[in-house]
This record gives sequence, C-alpha cells and structure tokens, in this order.
Amino acid sequence: MNYDRMRQEEQALWREIQSLMRRADEVDAEEDELYGPDSRGDELPEDLRCRQDRLAKIREAKARLEARQKSENSDAGNHPGLQSEVRRERPARTGLGPRCRPTGRRPPSDSGPGPLWRPAAPTPRLGSGSAPPPPMLEPAEALDRLRQGNARFAAGEVRACRPPTPEERAELARGQSPWAVVLGCSDSRVPVELVFDQGPGSLFVVRVAGNAATPGAVGSAEFGVGSLGCRLLVVLGHEGCGAVRAALEAEPGSLTPHLEDLVEGVRQGLRREPEGGAGPVLRNARAQAAQLLEQSALLREASEAGRLRVVAAVKDLESGRVAFDGG
Repeated sequence: MNYDRMRQEEQALWREIQSLMRRADEVDAEEDELYGPDSRGDELPEDLRCRQDRLAKIREAKARLEARQKSENSDAGNHPGLQSEVRRERPARTGLGPRCRPTGRRPPSDSGPGPLWRPAAPTPRLGSGSAPPPPMLEPAEALDRLRQGNARFAAGEVRACRPPTPEERAELARGQSPWAVVLGCSDSRVPVELVFDQGPGSLFVVRVAGNAATPGAVGSAEFGVGSLGCRLLVVLGHEGCGAVRAALEAEPGSLTPHLEDLVEGVRQGLRREPEGGAGPVLRNARAQAAQLLEQSALLREASEAGRLRVVAAVKDLESGRVAFDGG
C-alpha cells in the first residue's frame, strides 16, 4: 500500500467535504433570508434543492474515508513497524438532521485531517506530503546489504543495478523508500548505485566533489534521515580524489572562488582529523562525517539516540572494493 498516495487522496476528500459544508451553510443563509428561519421544515423551491444533492456528496465522501480507514487498520496489523504509531483523532463529524442540516461543528482548519499515521520516533519528518515508509532497515542490515552489493560489483556480477521494469517504474512513481543515505564524490568513476549494486529507489545519494559536507549536502542528508527515515549514512571517499589532492597541493590563488571554498572545507577537515596511520582520503571521509553531525542538530540527535549510524568508507578504483571504516 502506498501511504503517500492514500494521504493525498484523503486530504482531497477532506477539502471537498469542507467546501460542501461551507456551501450548505450559505444555502441555509439564503433560505433564512428568502423564507425566514421558521420555513426550514417546509419544501424548498427548486433552486435550493441542490443543497440536498451537495450534502449527499458529503455522505459519499465520508463513506469513502471510512472504508479507507478500515483498510488502513487492517494493513497496520500486517506491518509491525506501523503498530506502534498513534492514530490522530478525527474531528467530530457533523450531525445531520432530517434535511441534512449541519450542527455547526467544523474541522479545525482547512489543512485537512493531517497524516494518517504519526511516527512514534521523535525524528522530525520534513517536506510536505511525505508519508511513513515501510519499516526501515536497521543500520547493521543496511550496511551488510552495501557490503554484499559491492562484493558483486567488484566480482563483475552486478544484478540489481539495472533498468527498472515498467511495473517497477510505476511503483517508484508513487513514492520512494530508500534505506541508506550515501554522501559520495562527484567523480565520474564512483557511480554510487553501481558501486553497491543497488537499483533505483534503494539509496538516497548525495554527490559533491570531495564528498564534502557543504550546506547543500547537509540539508540533503537531513532530508534522507528526517523525512525518508534512513538509519544509515555513509560518507564515501575514493582513492585518487582530486579535491583531496587540491586541498594538499593547490597553490594559493590557483582555484576559482567557488572551488576554493569547497576545497577549503576539505583542507580544514584534514587539519582537524589526526593521521593515525590513515591516508588522506579516509581522513577526509571521517572529517566530513564528523562535519555532518556538527552542522546538523537533526543528524546529531538521531545519532546520539541510536536511530542513525554514520560510517566513513573509501573505494579503491582499481579493485572496485569499498573498505568501511572500522571493518
């Protein structure tokens, strides 16, 4: 079931109900003005009979909402990850008299009834229209999938990173549920999905030269974790990285202003990250991972609460293998 699409349909129905009920009140006012408040038990002229037709649409829309809610409750029993989530109470529906007259109770706002499910975890959800993804992979399981996919890539046995079928494209068009965020380098030799043998919809990929934690990269990572619910964030460097080499060797004034800003971020990270036997590429990946947590309260809080694991990694261009920091 695609909860994003379901929620959009429900909100559209909710807005329709509100619009119809506002119109019903307007018709009541017209009736009072033309025939007086004591005439409401009498037959209405033909030009006001449309009110009953409009309110019949309210009943139809309400029945559709109730049927959908019944279906959701059934699905929640089949998804352990959804059982802990709390249903948001609906505003009380209007009481309808013999002529479908509203009692005056209204939904609290025009923004609709809100998400179908509220996540139990305190990680904020970002972006409009986002719906909870299926139960997210634990960090260890997600990391294991990346390791297995990279082993296939290095052995020349890629099978998941392929064009999607028409059915898969249709499913992807309805929403995304990636299970890991990867901040990688823009280098053309490090195509992230291919390196980990993952198809469309599996990874939320951010690429910038030097896998640097620029403001755009930090914001993108926040979206992947806060809105999409990913619990693993990998900072992927690679041997022969030009940004790292520029940070170590570039002469002052030899770079364009924008490139100098980017390289300076890499340079500062290398200064702060102790060598400890590690090469500059791994040190940079570690430094950028630390920068993500320092610059983002959302990522930092998720990491401290155990909802997010951040891992540095380095790809060897010749073998194709990725070495994850810490084994």
